[in-house]
Formats: sequence, structure tokens, C-alpha cells
Amino acid sequence: MLMPEVLFFNAGYLTIREKTERNEYYLTFPNRETEEVMLKYFLKLVLKENYNLRDWQDVAQSITSGIFERDEGAIQQGIQDLIYRNCAEIPYEWHTRNPESRLKSMVGVAIRMNNTHYIGEHPNIIGRSDLHIPKDDIVYVLEFKVNENTEAAMAQIEEKYEQSYKNSFAEVVKIGINWDKKEQIAEVRIKS
Repeated sequence: MLMPEVLFFNAGYLTIREKTERNEYYLTFPNRETEEVMLKYFLKLVLKENYNLRDWQDVAQSITSGIFERDEGAIQQGIQDLIYRNCAEIPYEWHTRNPESRLKSMVGVAIRMNNTHYIGEHPNIIGRSDLHIPKDDIVYVLEFKVNENTEAAMAQIEEKYEQSYKNSFAEVVKIGINWDKKEQIAEVRIKS
């Protein structure tokens, strides 16, 4: 079976951003126009015609600026808007199969829409961080939970990933995010 990333790479929609010493390839879009087309295609594929591009851009701005300004409230509002407004048309079954993965994917799409590069599922010897954003000598590490709490997300960053990031960055900003489905709120905690 042909994997989509192989098809996109061979068609020129993806290019190699980096090749590691372990022969791992990190792909990227060759230009902003291609990336915008692919993001819009993804939204249309997932949400059919039920999405408003301006709403997505607003959410992207709220989440991304909240991350860089270390504003828990902006991130919280952005994620709640993402879940209950922008993604309201996503079928119920998607949220029940692997809600943490779905949340992480939708936040990742919103972050990319704001021209911010992130790396998802970054491995180290202990595990994989959900998402991190390298920016100069600072790394923003996001860990997502569903129906747990931000303390669990923060503990996971501190116990499993923080030291490996400290080896490469001057500052590690830890962002724990929990989506409480019952209370219909996103909880955010930030620590440096």
C-alpha cells in the first residue's frame, strides 16, 4: 500500500527538511502556498464544508500567541474555541477513539496555520513528547491529556522529556494541557 507521504514527496508537495544521523527524514512543504493548500484540503477533508477559515486563523493566532507570550488564558480560550466551535462538526466517534491524539492533531493544525514550525511525537530514550516548538534557544514543550489534569501533563514533561531538551536549549517552557470533556473546558498550566 502506498503511504500518502511517499506520494506527496514524489509529487513535490513535500521536501526533506532534515535527515538525521539515524537516517530519519523530517519532511516539510516546499513553500507557503503549497502548505496553505494542503491545510485547507485537510480541513475540508475532515470537516467537509463546515469550516470557516477566518475562525481557524483566529484560533491559530490565539493559541500560538498564548504559547509565545506564556498566556494560559489565551491558550485555554483558543483550545476551547477549537474544540467547541471549529471542530464541532467532527463526528462523535472521532473523539471517542483516541481523543488525546485528535486534540493534539487539531492544535497542531492551528499552530501550523500561524506559520509556526512544530515537531510532534519527538522521541527520546524514555518516550515521546506530544509536541514541541523550537524557537531560538527556547523550546516550548506541550503535553496533552484528556479527562486527567494539567499536573499529570506537567509531571510527564518533567520526568520524561525535560532533561533531553535542556541538553539542547537554554530554556524549556513546559505547557500542560488537559481537556475535561465532562466540564467542557480546557485547562492550561505553564512553567519555565
